[in-house]
Amino acid sequence: MRDILLRLSEEEGAGPAVIHRLSDEDVAACTGESEKTLRAYVRGLRQQADLAAGIKPLEWNVAVNCRGCGPVWLWPTCPAEVIACPWCRHRKAGTRIPTPDPSLPT
Repeated sequence: MRDILLRLSEEEGAGPAVIHRLSDEDVAACTGESEKTLRAYVRGLRQQADLAAGIKPLEWNVAVNCRGCGPVWLWPTCPAEVIACPWCRHRKAGTRIPTPDPSLPT
């Protein structure tokens, strides 16, 4: 199963590190899932790794005000103000998060 996930991570542009970080139990839990589901899982792992590194997902292009983080980039269907956001835990962990320039239009 790990080999399948490694192949999919390469095809999805996620790189092998996101798969190598998985525990054997996490890999085993993927058994029996469709390729579509596994690809979505790999994309989610990549997104979480990117967020932890302070990298904004390409599709997160709307400036939103988070009560915890202040101005942040989130996805288009997000409300203009949120109580907390996916960046909060990374900010609290000390990661520098990308923030929109309030003087520029979004």
